[in-house]
Amino acid sequence: MKNRTEKYRHVLFGSEMGKEVLGDILTMCRFGATLDPDNQAMVAEHNVGTVILMNCGVFAPKTGMQVINALTAVMPEKNQEEN
Repeated sequence: MKNRTEKYRHVLFGSEMGKEVLGDILTMCRFGATLDPDNQAMVAEHNVGTVILMNCGVFAPKTGMQVINALTAVMPEKNQEEN
């Protein structure tokens, strides 16, 4: 039987459709957005996205530099650079 990380990775990373669904979920969880720390609902939604990524093994011990390298490799679109 697969462990939790293997299950999450299989479902969310195992296909392009899974990655699209993960992207939708993270968008709904305000992942990557500026949060209002006084808005408990917004912070809770964001935490759901963080837990999903943790369950996928993204924020596991010793993955820090991989996460930083992946995030810094993202190039903003031209019209978003001014924001």
